[in-house]
Amino acid sequence: MNRSNKTNILGSWISVWNLDETCVKITELARSNRPHYVCVSNVHTVVTGHEDPSFAKITNDATLATADGVPLLWASRVLSGPRIHGRASGPDILARMIADPRFAGCSHFFYGSTPLVLEPLRERLLTLNPKANLAGFFSPPMRPMKSADEPLDAGELEDCRRIAESGANLIWVGLGAPKQEIWMSRAKRHFKNGVLIGVGAAFDFLSGNKSRAPAWMRKSGLEWAHRLLSEPRRLTGRYLKTNPVFVAQVLKQAALGIREEGPRS
Repeated sequence: MNRSNKTNILGSWISVWNLDETCVKITELARSNRPHYVCVSNVHTVVTGHEDPSFAKITNDATLATADGVPLLWASRVLSGPRIHGRASGPDILARMIADPRFAGCSHFFYGSTPLVLEPLRERLLTLNPKANLAGFFSPPMRPMKSADEPLDAGELEDCRRIAESGANLIWVGLGAPKQEIWMSRAKRHFKNGVLIGVGAAFDFLSGNKSRAPAWMRKSGLEWAHRLLSEPRRLTGRYLKTNPVFVAQVLKQAALGIREEGPRS
C-alpha cells in the first residue's frame, strides 16, 4: 500500500494533490510503463470504505485517490494528517487532461456508460481540443458487480484486450462507485501499462446528459445538494445515510487524534 503524500480520513488514504498536481502525476504514471489505477474519492466512497474494509483496501491500493468532494478538504483540516491541497474531481480531471496542451501526448479510451452518452461525449471533448487523441469508446453490457477477488470473466477479458489494443495510456472508467473501483482493481493486472481512472458521472456531465452544479456550489461544498435535487429518488437514501455518518466519524477521529503514519516524500 503506497501512502506517500496521502492523508487518512476514516481509514481511506486520500491523496493531497490538487487538480493541477493530480494531472501532472497522472501523466507521470502514464509514462511509467507499469499499470496503475486512480480512484476519485468522495463522502460516499469514504463511508463505504469505513463500513467495508475490503472496499477500503481497493481504494487504498490505488496509486492516487483524489479528493472529489469539498467535505474531504474540510475533513483534512480538522484531522491530524497533512491537508489536502485542493479538490480534484472526475469531470475536472478529465476536462483538464483533454484541454491542457501540457498533456497532449496522452491518448484516451472511454469505458462505461451508454452509446447515447458516449457519442455526445466524444463531440464535447473534441470541442475542448480538436486534436485530442481519442483512441476509443466502448459501452460494456450491464453486468452484476463482482467481488474484488473474483477473476475477470470472458467478456471482461475481451474488454481489456480491446482497450489494450487501442494503445491508450489513459483509460477513463465510468461505471459508477463502487463498481468501477472494484473493476479497476480486478482489471489492472491484465494491462502492461496505462492508467485506469474511475470518474463516476463525469461522462454524463461532460456529455450534457446530466447538468452539473454551478461553480459557486461546487466551490462551497454544495454540489451534493444540486445532485440531490436533480436525482432525488436515486440519491436521497445515499445522502441521508452517508453524510451524517461522515460528519460524526470525522469528528470522532479528530477527537481521538487517530493517525496512522505512512511514508512521506
